[in-house]
Amino acid sequence: MDSKEISRRFYTDVSVVLYTLSQKGFLKAKQIYKTIHRYFDVGESYIVFYGYPKPKLTLPLSTYFLEPPYNRGKIFVVGAKLVQNPVVLFLNLDSNCLEEDEIIDSVENVINGKSQLYFTSPSIDNEFLEAYKNLVYRILEKVGLGDILYPSYNIVVGRRKFFLSTDYTPWSIEPLIAVDIPRKFIRVKNDGCIDSIPKEFTGFGNILMDILAKKLISKLDLKEIKQS
Repeated sequence: MDSKEISRRFYTDVSVVLYTLSQKGFLKAKQIYKTIHRYFDVGESYIVFYGYPKPKLTLPLSTYFLEPPYNRGKIFVVGAKLVQNPVVLFLNLDSNCLEEDEIIDSVENVINGKSQLYFTSPSIDNEFLEAYKNLVYRILEKVGLGDILYPSYNIVVGRRKFFLSTDYTPWSIEPLIAVDIPRKFIRVKNDGCIDSIPKEFTGFGNILMDILAKKLISKLDLKEIKQS
């Protein structure tokens, strides 16, 4: 992340949840939190570790160890339950595409009421993208969410209530929340950075995207029944 002169914004109604499944990501947590705190006087902060084995070192941040591990979607529900503030910032510490400006913009976008869900979606090029295009993207495109071009998300900010009121899959919760919110209140930023999927998920792209596709179809069918 780049450093620059800043003036702090005192947004005490924002909570921060950092998450990682790697020792490397766990070690990044302290520095990234310090960077965030230079900009925002955030209310509550946690780090959720969802890998295995658990890291032996400790950090000066409240830490939650997800059980069972490797369930990324569950992080958002757990994180929203751990905190009480109305807006939650989730950061993927395993991403290679975290930028200060993006973090600031995402938080301020939601705090200022321009959106209720904001996330950045870096480019990827692997089995996940192919499975996503084949199984998930066409569903999202039909409901006006065609700008969610990739199945990777590194900065997610939203109203806490949304993370508590929807289902999730082992890979994600973002698309499932997006179909519940009016399109004008969703901001998706596809940046030019190329990110990577954790090696622990290699080979599971088709399975995980199939689960997501089925959950989306089920959710959309239920919405249609309620509206009819």
